[in-house]
Amino acid sequence: MFENDTYNYKGWMTSDYFLKRAFGALLYQMAATLILYGVALVAFVALILVIVFFAGMAGMAYT
Repeated sequence: MFENDTYNYKGWMTSDYFLKRAFGALLYQMAATLILYGVALVAFVALILVIVFFAGMAGMAYT
């Protein structure tokens, strides 16, 4: 499907072919999204743990 590229480096983003560049950009976006969602999830879980800990220390935990 893809012949040899003009450039010596065989990277996705420097390819002569639009589909290679498009899929490369899509994969970069997906990787960035996973990283951002991972950081947000860790922060959310940490916040929930802190709230539950302090609620338990204050005697407001529901059991």
